[in-house]
Amino acid sequence: TFVGARQQIQNRLKERGAFDDEDLRYKVSGYAAKRTLQGLDQMFVSARQVMEWLAKSAATAASHGGSGGDAVKWRTPLGLPIVQPYRKRGRK
Repeated sequence: TFVGARQQIQNRLKERGAFDDEDLRYKVSGYAAKRTLQGLDQMFVSARQVMEWLAKSAATAASHGGSGGDAVKWRTPLGLPIVQPYRKRGRK
């Protein structure tokens, strides 16, 4: 996340004694985190698309709760059929 990236960069800058002014170090680390995450998004476009697809699939599955014995079915972007059974606890 942006917050985590900013904190990591801020910590590394502090360890190296860069930017004694905390406010400036915070601003610089925020800028560096933003640019770093943008670069990663550009480098890993396919991975980002897969993550977005998985998030949408999970949201769809969660919104179709059913009675607890239903199966969630979908097709992957490659066309592979997926069936994920959901059962109530205690059932065999």
